[in-house]
Amino acid sequence: MRQNSSSAILFLLPVLLFFQSCTFLEDTLSGGGEDKPSCTEAPDPAPDCSIPGTASVTINNSADGDYKVYTMYGVSGCQKVNLSGVSGKKITVIYSNLSETNCKTIAEGSDSTASYKTAPTYKMLPETQSSGARKTPETVAEFNAHPAPFKTSTVSGSAQYKTLDPALAGEPVAYTTGDAKSWYYDEGKTVAATLRAKVALDTESGAYVHVWVENAEWNNPVTQELVDQVASKFADDGYDIDGTGPRSEEPSIYTMVTRIVGKPWGEHAYSNLISKTKKDIHILYYDIDGHDSNLSGVLGYFWAVHNYAKSNYSSSNEELMFFMDSDYLKSHTGEMLNTLAHEFQHMVHFYQRTVVKGIESPTWLNEMMSMTIEDMTGPYITGKGPENYFYNFFRDPENLLTEFDNGAGDYEKVTSFGTYLVRNYGGTGDTLWTKLVQSEYENGLYAVSDAINNAYGATIPSYSGFSAPDQWWKYAFLNWGASIAMDPSPTYDNIPALYAYPAHTSTNYFATDLNLTLADYDIYENSNPRVYTRLPGVIEPLAHVAGVLTTSATATYTHEVKIGSDMVVTYVVSP
Repeated sequence: MRQNSSSAILFLLPVLLFFQSCTFLEDTLSGGGEDKPSCTEAPDPAPDCSIPGTASVTINNSADGDYKVYTMYGVSGCQKVNLSGVSGKKITVIYSNLSETNCKTIAEGSDSTASYKTAPTYKMLPETQSSGARKTPETVAEFNAHPAPFKTSTVSGSAQYKTLDPALAGEPVAYTTGDAKSWYYDEGKTVAATLRAKVALDTESGAYVHVWVENAEWNNPVTQELVDQVASKFADDGYDIDGTGPRSEEPSIYTMVTRIVGKPWGEHAYSNLISKTKKDIHILYYDIDGHDSNLSGVLGYFWAVHNYAKSNYSSSNEELMFFMDSDYLKSHTGEMLNTLAHEFQHMVHFYQRTVVKGIESPTWLNEMMSMTIEDMTGPYITGKGPENYFYNFFRDPENLLTEFDNGAGDYEKVTSFGTYLVRNYGGTGDTLWTKLVQSEYENGLYAVSDAINNAYGATIPSYSGFSAPDQWWKYAFLNWGASIAMDPSPTYDNIPALYAYPAHTSTNYFATDLNLTLADYDIYENSNPRVYTRLPGVIEPLAHVAGVLTTSATATYTHEVKIGSDMVVTYVVSP
């Protein structure tokens, strides 16, 4: 029921370590505001409140003990909002910009006076104290985002590669431990490496993971012990994709990632791609960015060019492979093991979405899935996921969600949104990420809506006007934003459903007695979210701005707000 400014409708949504602990902002502080969103174009103006027809909305909040969330979706214009029964309550307002392109004006704010409680210096987890990043080399990122067109074969079946030299078609090659080979890692550039481990990936297919190490990096920094650890974490654990097989202490990275998003290669009808019979995985450890005492640089990457035949790209290795940094393997072993799952998701993503679906998947969506794969698999790999990326997001929740420039903030925002989605919309059997990689939508936001629709189903609460499958992302986006204002300590019992980051378990997800277990994330225990005491004047596209209205309201609290197009205002009343 979308209404204009003359007849506003309020939508009620009562649906239901290692960091420095911080408290919620209780008083107005000066300073801060230096790290405000920057919009390259003038923001869309707020409504002109000299125009008659201002509506007044009354919210009754008589219940005690629980958070109350009131989202003004479909409401625009100049509103006088009265919150009743809120004596002594904390009231936070969240502005959410649903526009994918335009900055918006927050009429109640001002860039010159904006202030917030400054976030603390974060205590980084021991495995992530370096300045290394899950970023992708620019050439690689551009190719993966916009791969070369596929060429349809003129013949079918097993004969489709007969028009090409078998070596150029990338038919499977049997390697033996100790084999030496030069691998392309850039256009025309190779590195000499030796196969140091070869381990079966599963119990049926005959596929193997091959761990190669640059010769110059052998024994210092990469040792056989490290190589064996990589191979054992990535490869065979006795389970097949359907969860059968002998019981093992923990599932492998290969088993977990293929269970969540699918196989990395298989049937296709394109003559300029490597053979559909390819099934081995190759991981090459080399010195990606040069030895550096500060250990700065790329942790690893997947480059889809190697899925193409040499007839298209002379620097193709014609293998299913990704690349990992040798220095980091020694200094930050746990983080690098988690990164294996991250890069493997990219490999699977390319096949499942780009090759099978013919979709150029947006980078933010692809990276969100990889960061969240770390969250889902990390407990079995190293005992933890990408916690730092998650918590650091709340220092700056005003970053345009769908813009991805390879910066730390980009990884942080997609980690936060992804971990929110899988904890709240997993659906029966936790199929959200499976449905997402299978979505027919190229638009990443529509793909999220489609996945929620298919995984969570028609039981999802909805606003009038949120039509599936292309609009349900808005529901999740708004609830994600409102979560900024919710402190779950000491438990999640007082948080409405579909908000925050509750613990979640899917029984027998990976195999019998091997559950998918997601830990709860308490953003107020482990970080200090940016919540303004004086609001900024501008909000970026697809971003949230939260501000404290009062920490101890009177019985009836009135807030006058100006709501422009694509802007949604949410009030959170704390218990």
